[in-house]
Amino acid sequence: MQYFDCGLSSLPERRKVFVKSVSFFRYCTEFTLRLHEVRSKDYFVSLLTTRGDSIAVSAEESTLKVHIHTNEPQDLMDEFSKYGVFAVKKVDDLFQTQEFEGLKLRKHKGFVIVAFTDGDGSAAALEQLGADVAFSVPFGHYPAEKGLKELLDEFLKENLIVFPDSKETYEKLKKIQRISNLKNLYVADSDNLS
Repeated sequence: MQYFDCGLSSLPERRKVFVKSVSFFRYCTEFTLRLHEVRSKDYFVSLLTTRGDSIAVSAEESTLKVHIHTNEPQDLMDEFSKYGVFAVKKVDDLFQTQEFEGLKLRKHKGFVIVAFTDGDGSAAALEQLGADVAFSVPFGHYPAEKGLKELLDEFLKENLIVFPDSKETYEKLKKIQRISNLKNLYVADSDNLS
């Protein structure tokens, strides 16, 4: 009987420690708006819930303050501009922070593997099994094509293999691949990661 020697394996090295799943939403977006018309905090929260996570809203008198992690910060601010005049705008790329420094480390030579999944536990398992990054997609969130391309932009500099989490994500990734004529983007022929 032959035994498999892990030390001589050409398989990607498993990540030893899983610190935290990578945010599915790339941009930390904050803005303060001087409102034309006073509206309730709940009204603005309802506009934001499908656009990202880490949402914090303060609506006092004629001032609205918003914090959200999203993949489409400019579109969001364009949409909110109809409610008032911006006093403050701030967008930070979370992928450029120290916390996400691990995104620049690659497990494979010549290509990157990205997976979309549900739940931080599944994301952790996929990263330990060899994915360079596994995005935990929030329940009920279906990203727009523009948001997906923005999210993957950092990885498109290399050959990129993507495993979608749903039929919707699969179809959007295939459309991005066709329209942008990306020869280095490979979408796994699956409409469900499992």
